Order: sequence, then structure tokens, then C-alpha cells
Amino acid sequence: MTKTTALRAGTLGGVVLLCLGAGYLWGSHTSNGGRAATSLVAPAAAIGSATAGSGTQGGITVTGDGTVSGTPDTLKLAMGVEVTGTTVTAALDAANGKAAAVQKSLRDHGVDAKDLQTSGLSIQPNYTESGGRSVITGYRVGESLTATLRDLKTAGDAVSAAAVAGGDSTRIDAVSLDLSDTGPLVTAARERAFAQAKSKAEQYAHAAGVDLGAVLSISEAVTNTSPVPYAMPMAAAGAKVADVPVAAGSQQVGVDVTVVFGIG
Repeated sequence: MTKTTALRAGTLGGVVLLCLGAGYLWGSHTSNGGRAATSLVAPAAAIGSATAGSGTQGGITVTGDGTVSGTPDTLKLAMGVEVTGTTVTAALDAANGKAAAVQKSLRDHGVDAKDLQTSGLSIQPNYTESGGRSVITGYRVGESLTATLRDLKTAGDAVSAAAVAGGDSTRIDAVSLDLSDTGPLVTAARERAFAQAKSKAEQYAHAAGVDLGAVLSISEAVTNTSPVPYAMPMAAAGAKVADVPVAAGSQQVGVDVTVVFGIG
């Protein structure tokens, strides 16, 4: 090959490479209307590896929910005493005596010491207006406690007896029913929720004409209904307090799941 021929060949090769490079760039910035240019875009294998590297996966995402009802087995009691006295010492001593009587009554009716807890103490002065100024006339002391009664058959009697022990100083703040162990209910609700989610996924896979693959991820949220408030009637001072009727009713535990299934 002569020097002139070689120069022409090299020039032609450079032009071809330049055209291919321009076509590649043009194809990567134009719409699908340019078929020839599109064919010059990076090979499909390279695109596939880039997509896999991004961490995205195809799949079927579904949700399911399951709810199970249980019977409350514990009664939560919040109560206390409130007394007044001419001095702080007198009021506090009287409140201590009443609170001790309430606690003893609860223990005598089967409440364990571990289920009794002092929850509050308050000391407030009582005022009266005299000669245009406020004068302290005494003090008001309140002591409160919480108790967990684990036998609903005797809970009504225990609450009534505690109210009698506190006398006119008794204050019932709240009574509610609750489940002590929701574990078995959560397990049953979880199984129902997952079964519902899987049924949905199988339906979608059948409609799409694909095989349902393995589970890729599961997330859940557990919901428990709040303890059921219970209103306790109070008897007049000095009257015999009848046993508080306790109806357990039911309480619900629910589980919501989100499941991602692969496509086989």
C-alpha cells in the first residue's frame, strides 16, 4: 500500500468512527422515533446490569389484616382518699390512715402486694377571704393508688370493700377492664392477616399469568383496643355499698401486615 492509499484509508476509518460516535450520542438524547440511532445505544446487557445494581426488584405487594377478640381477665382500679385538717400534720396523718385502710382491704380481698402501687400525693392549703386578704384555714391532702385485680369473680366485692374502708374520703378515679396476656391473640391475628395477604397475592399472580414467588419482605402493625372504662356507682355516706357488678365483655387485638412476594 502506498503512502497516499494508507492516508486515505486512515482518514476514512476516522470518519466512520466519528459518525458512529455521533450516532451513539444522538441516539441517547432523542425519542424513540429514530430507529437507527436507537440501535446504537449501549447494549442491552449493559443496561440490564445497571438495573440490577440499582437494588430494585419486581414483585407483588399486598396487605392483610386479622382481628381476634378476647375476654378481659383483669380489672384496673385507680382510687384514693382525700381529707382535710387544720394543720398539714393532722391532714396528712388522717390521709395516711385512710389510705392504709384501703390498701389493707384490697390485700384482704386477694390483691397481691406487687399489684398495689402508690401513684400520687398532694397537699393543698384551703383559703378563705378575710379583711380583703386570703387566710389559710386548713389543708387538703390526697393520696392515690392503683391496683390490678386478677380475679373478676371477686373484683366487684374487692372494689366495694375498698370504698367502704376509705369511708367518706374515698375517691374512685377510674375502673377499666383489660387483657393481661395478648400474646396468643396476636399470634392468631397475625396468622389471619398473613393468610389474607397471601390469598390476595395468589389472585393477582393468577390474573397476571405469572407464578407466585417467595416472600421478599414482611412488615406489620399490632393494634390493641384500649381498656374498657367501667363506671362504678357510689353509695350515699354511711350506706352499705353493694358489690360492684363486673361484666367482662370482649376486647379486640388486630394485626395489619404488608407482604411483598416475588414473581416466579
